[in-house]
Amino acid sequence: MTNKFTFLLLLILTIASCDSQNKKDKSSYQEIEKEQMSKNNTKNLLIYFVDVSGSFNRRQEEGKFKNQNYFELACLQIKDIIRTKSIIGEDYLIVRAIKSSSFGDDATIAKLDLTDTIYIFNEAPPKEDIKKKRWKKNKEDFQNNANRKADIEREKAISEVNNFLDSYNDKPTNYTDLINALNSVNPIIESDKFKSFSKKIIVYSDFKETKNSFLSDLEINLDSVIIEGRFVSKNAFTNLKGYEKNKHKWSETLNCKKLIFKTPIESN
Repeated sequence: MTNKFTFLLLLILTIASCDSQNKKDKSSYQEIEKEQMSKNNTKNLLIYFVDVSGSFNRRQEEGKFKNQNYFELACLQIKDIIRTKSIIGEDYLIVRAIKSSSFGDDATIAKLDLTDTIYIFNEAPPKEDIKKKRWKKNKEDFQNNANRKADIEREKAISEVNNFLDSYNDKPTNYTDLINALNSVNPIIESDKFKSFSKKIIVYSDFKETKNSFLSDLEINLDSVIIEGRFVSKNAFTNLKGYEKNKHKWSETLNCKKLIFKTPIESN
């Protein structure tokens, strides 16, 4: 009798232990799933600036990019990013020009919002197995439709970049108003709409500011933003010392999360 009681007690304890472990496993799985969903919900604000001034928008006279125009290469790169690398549900792209005056709405070349709710499938999965097949079909149909809509918007943005390229290719502006260009997007970056977004500004320019002076107290506050300069060429300066001095000025002026300068070879 004692043996039977002991066996029964051990059985009850084993079942209780298994049940407790299952709950822990389920809880752990839910936490992992929640963390994964959080990662998948990351959204990115990507702002592309393209310099159309004479020091950047011209045929190169020497080096690997001889007879090529950095302005044209920048536009080609942006079009490729829009067409092949922009992600539905994650990316909001803005393309702006750096001209002689860069702070007005006319500096905006193209926008592509792939974070809009029209691209997001929000129907919760059903608990009943009998309804799951229909839910999967609904999700697949929605995503196919969302992909078609996104492709249409991508092509619109690419068309706008093409118009910009046609208007300015080998037709440079007189000045580079990069200081006002960067200041002009601060209200966008600080807006509630993009509060939870990761933010990056990609600047296709030699960073040769010719419109404004670098005042000693000048600071452009973009502390939540990574800024990456592409096609930052030494050829725009008379010597290496001038190039390094210019880079130092910008590192002092830009209060940002991280500042990166890439040479033309690193950018291509």
